[in-house]
Amino acid sequence: MNGQIFFLLTWMTVGLSKGKLMERQTNRAERYTLEHNDISSTRYLGEACVSSGACRRGNRDSVCHHGVCTCLPFHMAQNATTCLPTALLGFECFAHSQCSLRVPNSGCIDGTCQCSRGYTPYRRHLCLPPARLGHKCFGDDQCRLSDKHSYCKFIIPNVYGRCYCDESAEHFGQSCIKPRLVIGSRCSSSAECKAHIKNSLCHDSTCVCDYGFTIGWTDNRCVATLKGLNENQLSFNQKASIGQPCTSWAQCQAADFHSGCIDGYCQCIAGEMQCGRNNTGCHPLTFQCRSSGRCISRSLTCNGHADCEDASDEIDCRRRPCPTGSFPCGAHCISGMFICDGIQHCADGSDEDRCQVEDGEECPGNSFKCNDGTCVPEHAFCNSIVDCSDGSDEPEQACKREYRKKKSGEYCPVKCGNGRCRSAAVLCTGQDGCGDNTDEKQCEICRCPTIIHQV
Repeated sequence: MNGQIFFLLTWMTVGLSKGKLMERQTNRAERYTLEHNDISSTRYLGEACVSSGACRRGNRDSVCHHGVCTCLPFHMAQNATTCLPTALLGFECFAHSQCSLRVPNSGCIDGTCQCSRGYTPYRRHLCLPPARLGHKCFGDDQCRLSDKHSYCKFIIPNVYGRCYCDESAEHFGQSCIKPRLVIGSRCSSSAECKAHIKNSLCHDSTCVCDYGFTIGWTDNRCVATLKGLNENQLSFNQKASIGQPCTSWAQCQAADFHSGCIDGYCQCIAGEMQCGRNNTGCHPLTFQCRSSGRCISRSLTCNGHADCEDASDEIDCRRRPCPTGSFPCGAHCISGMFICDGIQHCADGSDEDRCQVEDGEECPGNSFKCNDGTCVPEHAFCNSIVDCSDGSDEPEQACKREYRKKKSGEYCPVKCGNGRCRSAAVLCTGQDGCGDNTDEKQCEICRCPTIIHQV
């Protein structure tokens, strides 16, 4: 009995082995036949294949992938015989899918890959959606898709930032509201300017602030600078201090009885060299108030606030040339402290132009030039705050070390009594900027010597 069972098992095993062998031989034969046929045949997209050669005969941009002819990577099937390459923005195209498969939200427009409507290109590989106020952005165009009066204020320069309203527009809810007319806009009448900007008028076909007002520091308002002063106080026929232009002796003697209007300027009658037009006693880098003769920091001129008793530091801000320390800005002048501060104060943006210069070039106005060519406001030099990316506005030897000799070629606009260097902006501000108060010493004009009449 056991022998019969053994014989039966043996017979079954041998039969199965022969069956598998025959199956393998059949598969080899079929595969050989397929390969043999594939070598000389042509395969098209979507057809079964063994080698890429047969696919390429049907389409040169295809390969055999997992037994089926498919397009090469970064290609798309247009039909059974054509694979088109996908394309980046700006490259030639024949079908929308060429663009959209490579760059989402793009399409083939006029024969080139372009972003779809409502998206803006970023380099060649992205189509960016609109960015709302306060949201992350990669360029001005992305913000302006959401609001045409916004821009991308970079957090990391030329990398990314957040959307904010332009200087000439106001942030209201989720929108930037821009007046139809702003300071610097073209106009045909004063009524046209006044309808949108209080205390403005039309001068030389341009909207400007009315007399006694000046443009605000960071907005489009005209703010009062001469509040509390009557017309007599504003008149240039009133008193004028030493060194100021004059038209009569009475103007000069109203400020200093021993002075007179000589050659069109107030000068000492005695003609003493210690006090006169060219030697008023004030630091040459300050601004002299017209009537009182008090001298103030030149950075305070045309800043929208009257710092002189007679407001002479603001009166001339609509004339040319601009007062000492100020900067021409369209139809008016602004304080030099606004130049290259990163905020646009002029309607034409001229206060922020040329704030990155090459070797041998100078920064605009009185702004300070960092070693890397970046321009920063004048007051940034030696103010204990690093404004230059390379720290060149805070050189330790010049700004902190006392009682030292000035090095040849060293930048030092104001040399304090203790040897430290400071910018001209610290002069005559009413605060000790040097540490020894020497920046507040030359802030009053000299007095003319008394005329002695001999009998």
